[in-house]
Amino acid sequence: TALFLNANVYFGRYVARVPEGSVVFFPCRQTIFGCGIAGIVAFKNKPAKSNDFNLELLEGMARQIEASSRQSAGQNDRWNDHFLDGGATIEKLWQSTLAIKAEAQFFSVFSDENAQKQIERLADRLAAVIETETGLLAEQMGCLAAKK
Repeated sequence: TALFLNANVYFGRYVARVPEGSVVFFPCRQTIFGCGIAGIVAFKNKPAKSNDFNLELLEGMARQIEASSRQSAGQNDRWNDHFLDGGATIEKLWQSTLAIKAEAQFFSVFSDENAQKQIERLADRLAAVIETETGLLAEQMGCLAAKK
């Protein structure tokens, strides 16, 4: 073996038997016969870091959004400051949901039925907030002051 660009280099070895981050020329494979160029080089990736996300964080943001709905903001008559926390919580929720699309996090949700059910319940709660807010907006149409 030799060290090549911070990777161990092997010849004619089983990929499963070499350390992570290794390059294997002419790899041995029990179930695959690689003909031509396809069988010349293999690379064993280092395991990806676990990027577990916190569903409780999403739940907390949903509770905050529910608490700062138009009804609670209307009590203060300060829509821009209080309605859905002025948009800051919505932005945090959006960034958190984008993070779930990362490969490791998506796979952890895909392979965990409980996480899927929890996210589905969260989506239903947010859909109920949207439905309520849409109805309240329709009722107030024409009565809301123009933005200053």
